[in-house]
Amino acid sequence: MVSDSKNTYEKALLLALRHLERKPMFKRALSDLLMKKGFSSLDIEDVFSFLETKNLIDDRRTLKEYVHYYQNVKLLGFYQIKQKLLSKGAPIELVENGLGEIESSSEFDQCLALCSKKIKNKDPKNYPKAARYLAGKGYAYDVIQSALQRYFQEEID
Repeated sequence: MVSDSKNTYEKALLLALRHLERKPMFKRALSDLLMKKGFSSLDIEDVFSFLETKNLIDDRRTLKEYVHYYQNVKLLGFYQIKQKLLSKGAPIELVENGLGEIESSSEFDQCLALCSKKIKNKDPKNYPKAARYLAGKGYAYDVIQSALQRYFQEEID
């Protein structure tokens, strides 16, 4: 019986390592995955204690990696980043603390960059379409308004 529990622990550890090798994961997401595969909560706790001692799983580090990716590569706004992180299993208090670092000035600059990338014609008729696009990217209303005003004002000047 002892070898059977050790065998399931090793299988759970290998599965966790295989998933962590592909992409960073939050503890909750990895725990849900292992539970779905039928591993006991005791085996999952043992796996987490091993992964934490080897510094292979860390929710704070994972959060920083995802925020950097979503903000700088995908050019998503605050609300969309928050939604993506919560859907990936990030703890809500960690998300709220981690997203406090996002500066509104960088969001403003990203909105302007998306405007110039997405909107080729600076016709004022495109204003609502651009606002919907930026809102879908997760930017706040006030950031969208100020970015669009500046973008469409550049044509007038």
